[in-house]
Amino acid sequence: MSLLIQRPSPLLSTAVQLLWCWEGYAPPHRRERILPFGMMELNIDLSGAPMVITDAEGGQPQSLAGAFVAGARSRHFWVDTAHTTSPMSVWFKPGGARAFFGVPASALHNQHVPLELLWGRAEAERLADSLCEARTPAERFACVEAALLSRLSRAEPAHRAVGYALNMLTTAPSAPAIAQIERCIALSPTRFIDVFREEVGLTPKLYSRVQRFQHAARLMAAGACHGLAEVALAAGYSDQAHFTREFRAFSGLTPTSYQPQSRDHHSNLADDDGG
Repeated sequence: MSLLIQRPSPLLSTAVQLLWCWEGYAPPHRRERILPFGMMELNIDLSGAPMVITDAEGGQPQSLAGAFVAGARSRHFWVDTAHTTSPMSVWFKPGGARAFFGVPASALHNQHVPLELLWGRAEAERLADSLCEARTPAERFACVEAALLSRLSRAEPAHRAVGYALNMLTTAPSAPAIAQIERCIALSPTRFIDVFREEVGLTPKLYSRVQRFQHAARLMAAGACHGLAEVALAAGYSDQAHFTREFRAFSGLTPTSYQPQSRDHHSNLADDDGG
């Protein structure tokens, strides 16, 4: 297996965090639990095999072939890893994906949607054809960036209040920070929530909760704290019980059963039985 990561070109760097591809991904486990991190993705399977996704809320597994968009999530899901795949992905910065897909990010919350439903069949097929013709990972990255730049040239600018809020919530994901944001921007609380949801996909409060959960997961994966009480304190929870409730709400697991694949992949958990 070979994981390649590329930073976006300067013109995309305000909206895109990174691009990656993993040729011949064949882990020993049959399923992975993917934890929510509050950002959107463009996913493409270059192997031609569909990706099978099962939502935490139940229902029939969803089979997605080719390119699809993952909305900002506030709950975990499972992906079938029983067969070798070659996934490629674009990770958008919070609020960055709205410019590329033509619908409010809130419409894609906790959803996985085929790209052709958002771009139209012709544009989605042009991207697929260019990826098929590409011979190297660098050429594939270039194909995806070209498609994104074409969309970005037609996009409306993001709301300034959302950028300010995201910066504040990344620094201090908490309810007091949200109250401070509302005092500093020229929007009513209701309008601020609506604008934030349209561009990010989550409400400010829910986004803040997901970021705090992710911070705690990173601390645990890195072994940076001694015991759950210290993790709870470092991540900004009121106490260990609060931390445990929030961790279960977002991951479906207790903190003591959290076992990430690695420090660098703290949101991917081997989970063959989906329990």
